Amino acid sequence: MKEVFAWVSEKKRAAREYILRKEGIAFFSMLVSVPAYYWITGPVGFNLPSPSAQLFNMVHFMTPYLLFVIPACLALALKKITGLLIALPYLIFLGFGLLGIVFLRGAFTEAFVARRALASFAIACAVPAILVALLWNINETRKKKIYLAAVALQLVVLSGFVYYYTYHYGVWRLAGEPLSVQRLRLGDGELGFPLVEEDAAYIVDRQGRLYQVELAAGRKRLLAQIPRPMPAEVGFPGLVLPSIERPGSPFVGGVLTRVSGDELSFRYIYHLMRRIAYGYGDGGSWTIDVRINQESGQVSWQLKGRAHEAPVEVPLPAHTTEAQGRIIRVAPDHGLTAPFTVLIEGEGMRTAIDPLGWVNWAQAKHGWILVGTNRGGLVIVTTKGR
Repeated sequence: MKEVFAWVSEKKRAAREYILRKEGIAFFSMLVSVPAYYWITGPVGFNLPSPSAQLFNMVHFMTPYLLFVIPACLALALKKITGLLIALPYLIFLGFGLLGIVFLRGAFTEAFVARRALASFAIACAVPAILVALLWNINETRKKKIYLAAVALQLVVLSGFVYYYTYHYGVWRLAGEPLSVQRLRLGDGELGFPLVEEDAAYIVDRQGRLYQVELAAGRKRLLAQIPRPMPAEVGFPGLVLPSIERPGSPFVGGVLTRVSGDELSFRYIYHLMRRIAYGYGDGGSWTIDVRINQESGQVSWQLKGRAHEAPVEVPLPAHTTEAQGRIIRVAPDHGLTAPFTVLIEGEGMRTAIDPLGWVNWAQAKHGWILVGTNRGGLVIVTTKGR
């Protein structure tokens, strides 16, 4: 046992010594950049804009370079093969940037599009080249202090980028007054069409979770889990639930309505399959009506009949509403302003929004504009001060 503790202690000491060396500092700096990049492009949903975008921002376009430029400089200044390996993520981004330039110059594109890509690539090459050249001429004692200061700067930069893309990115005011824009994440996929009331909205996600959203505060509350009973519970013991939904979750196509002051109804199509000689065949479709009591949280369900006998009537979306005496409209897929494809227009205001995903639906009602995406994102828009 003493030998094990001694071995562990020796490894800890070696790790501390490595981290405090220049290679360890450069590696640590690159290592912390990876989860920041993943967060921005993964859970947040940011996608790099095209250089041909009408609403183009160079900082957005160069986000990968800006996240990794400091650790790449520290790594390349080591003058070692390990430095090249540590800087590999940045070099990969440079490779993709070069391929993009070659493609744009060979395609029939506007000259300004190629210039944008070329300018960003030139900056991404020039900045590390200059910084690495400066680091090469500094003595080793000062260089280690600079490495430590650079890591501190990198942590500040990463924090700023994560905060910006999580809370502030995605709204581009084109003209007039600013709008109030809030974002929520409800689940991981498509959202069902909402029931919008005066100050709240009710939405079911693809897993069947029913949320109440306080629109003014931008807060969500889980009300209930929509049940999906087994075939035997419904009275069809010889049938089975489909292993692959068609075309997706049965809850996404459901419809919410209010039955009374404290009771909601959610209707959805209940598909079943039957076993055949070589797999499964269609077993039929029924409509299930789920009742949810908001006060007690009690949930009950009832089979209403075949889908064609009790159809689920999906309400038509509305794209215009009135807020504080002014008309506001939503164009949910305005490709001309990509990636800011949601366009909000009104009296004295015009704002484009990046929905951070594909738009599944948009609904304007009671002075609110709601936009649901395929990534479980909900965008809440209204006039300022409402």
